Amino acid sequence: MAKGVQRYKPYGIVIGTLKETIAAPQCPFPDGQLGAALDTGVFDYVWIQFYNNPECDYSQRVVNDLLDSWKQWTESLTTGKVFLGLPASPAAADSGYVPTDLLCEIVLPVVRMSRNYGGVMLWTTYNDKQSGYSNYIKSSLCTQQKAHECGGNDCHHKENKWWIWIIIGVGAALAISVIFCLGYILRRKNKTQVDGRLNQEKMLHEIGGNAVDKARSIEIEDSDKLGESDSDTVYKGTLIDRQEKS
Repeated sequence: MAKGVQRYKPYGIVIGTLKETIAAPQCPFPDGQLGAALDTGVFDYVWIQFYNNPECDYSQRVVNDLLDSWKQWTESLTTGKVFLGLPASPAAADSGYVPTDLLCEIVLPVVRMSRNYGGVMLWTTYNDKQSGYSNYIKSSLCTQQKAHECGGNDCHHKENKWWIWIIIGVGAALAISVIFCLGYILRRKNKTQVDGRLNQEKMLHEIGGNAVDKARSIEIEDSDKLGESDSDTVYKGTLIDRQEKS
């Protein structure tokens, strides 16, 4: 294959009045069919197909796989210009369609920083005419976008972050509820322990008081008893003037 490319270059593919060689590998790196040919460095343009390859195209509003694959390709190709191949509409491919707002805000600002960036290749012309995808890319809304501070696994579409704040809010609410419940339980437990100690002290006090009263009663009966009849018992007592009376 590589030798065939070397012989093929003088003829090339006619683009206007120029003769250029173009390769269109799939985005999984390295390409199983064109890998050896691409290593020769004879291609003027490399159109990488970032569609119909879920492992390296855009999906689920996350561009990590696409940007990681793009970086791998652009760093490996030492010659020629590299183009970002995308479907021009959702109907153009089974996977890989990038919404225009995400393309302009996240994807293009990053890929344009590559030293060998050449542009965007769209599949197909028919789908592009139907969707107007290329017109949006060429508009000022897209060309004036600056690169976002993201890279690798941190490049997510901003619209994909709303659910993160919902999770944070729900988690905070649950944490506050748990803390409140634990505080309430601890207060109830502490109050129960305090009430138990107070009741215990009260019971001990009552028991002690009854014992003292009983002892006094026994003391009166034993020491101050003077005599008794069938109906009365006579005790010895002391008045205020300290005179004993019976």
